[in-house]
Amino acid sequence: MDRAGGGAVKRALWACVAVAVVSGWIWSVTTPWFQVPDEIVHIGYVHYFGETGKIPGPVNTRVGAVDPSPELAAAIHGVPFSYQAPPTWDAHASDAAHAAAADAPHAPREAEAGAAANNPPLYYVLEAIPYRIAHGANLFDRILLMRLFSSLFLGVTTAFTFLFVRELLPGSPWTWPVGALAVALQPIAGFTSGGVNPDALLWAACAAAFYAIARIFRHGLDVRRVLGLLAALVVAILTKGASLALLPAAGLAVALGAWRLPLPRARRAAVALGGAAAVALLPLLGWIAITHATHGSAGGAGGAGPPATGGVKVGSELHKELGYVWQLYLPRLPFMNDQFAGYSPLWLIWFQGFVGRFGYFFYTVPEWVSRIGAGVAVGVIALVARALWRWSERIRLSELGVYLVMVASVLVVVGVAGFQFRQRENLPFEQTRYLFLLLPLYGALVAVAVRAAGRYGRALAVVLVALFAAHQVFAVLFNVAVYYG
Repeated sequence: MDRAGGGAVKRALWACVAVAVVSGWIWSVTTPWFQVPDEIVHIGYVHYFGETGKIPGPVNTRVGAVDPSPELAAAIHGVPFSYQAPPTWDAHASDAAHAAAADAPHAPREAEAGAAANNPPLYYVLEAIPYRIAHGANLFDRILLMRLFSSLFLGVTTAFTFLFVRELLPGSPWTWPVGALAVALQPIAGFTSGGVNPDALLWAACAAAFYAIARIFRHGLDVRRVLGLLAALVVAILTKGASLALLPAAGLAVALGAWRLPLPRARRAAVALGGAAAVALLPLLGWIAITHATHGSAGGAGGAGPPATGGVKVGSELHKELGYVWQLYLPRLPFMNDQFAGYSPLWLIWFQGFVGRFGYFFYTVPEWVSRIGAGVAVGVIALVARALWRWSERIRLSELGVYLVMVASVLVVVGVAGFQFRQRENLPFEQTRYLFLLLPLYGALVAVAVRAAGRYGRALAVVLVALFAAHQVFAVLFNVAVYYG
């Protein structure tokens, strides 16, 4: 990190990380318990593992099923909340809830992990660290410490976004913190990472994978860089099955890196990389073997399988699935059945959800905020398009292709999982956070935009960072007003 003044770069990096962590902490302390999506079952998973040291089996993974331990049940029943309306708060009820949770026995239940038992265990094992540190405290205090710990992963995501942008724009160090702060101050990222949710660790691992891929294209393929990429992928896969969307792009990046090597070096690299891959994948293979032995299949109890169950449908079901995936991101074609009841997922889910939809994806910031955000987005996209046109001769098409493959893979995996979830549960699936595996690309687009603004770039960077900060503050206040107003 000695380019452009190593000390200054390190200070900028750590400043961005600090902003991200503090942002997550603010969400941790202002968001009421269990309001982050699926937080009840994620806490239940940590509660069971933290008390027993065992990974919970898939006892009851039906969506919405909750069979908490007495301690967790006392906390849940004492927190007044609604999925679709502001809750009512009462000081006496709060005191009673704390007293009930304190008096209830820990008595963990395997079923309290609920649907979270289908997830791999890495995030929950790490969250057991703050859980055990605060083991003698009230359950609400343990949850708070777990939330604060989870926010650290947003700092890791921000750090790798900073490093990723540095690889993409090595001659423009002033753009690196701009891209990183775009991620650090993203409200949905802070809201989710500030709760107990494995997405926080998944995004951090994905950001590390982006950085590793950029290093391969900038500095060439070697065992150390591929080991870094494999380590990021293993962490992601041991966190959440959706990470399998990263594998096509990662494999393509390694293949293109090997192709660029001279033949003798390529042969040596192939042998070395095979050994490196085997070593890096041992934890994953070991986990699959354990889950197969204890739960009957690699997909049980946190198996690293795909994010949705069920095979590929045929006939009319396949037609519906393809139509669903298309309409999830693009306008419906005339011959397609309308699968979204007349609304546009692109605006309502992906864009408005990105600007600010909280709780269980029901509370949305006012429409005017989204419209301001749309104006900013159009300006950023226009500047990125200008940059691609002006810098076309300097763009590595192979690297750009890898990132496009990454985007396509994530979109397809989320789309297929969403369709199968709807078919299985008859419930909506779509939430903006499912695309946050691509957060580093968001930061990179912002950095490229300010770089493309030429002599106005630094002024634009200041304006955008100020807007990001204002957006974050507004989102926090909006969330507080919903729950406490």
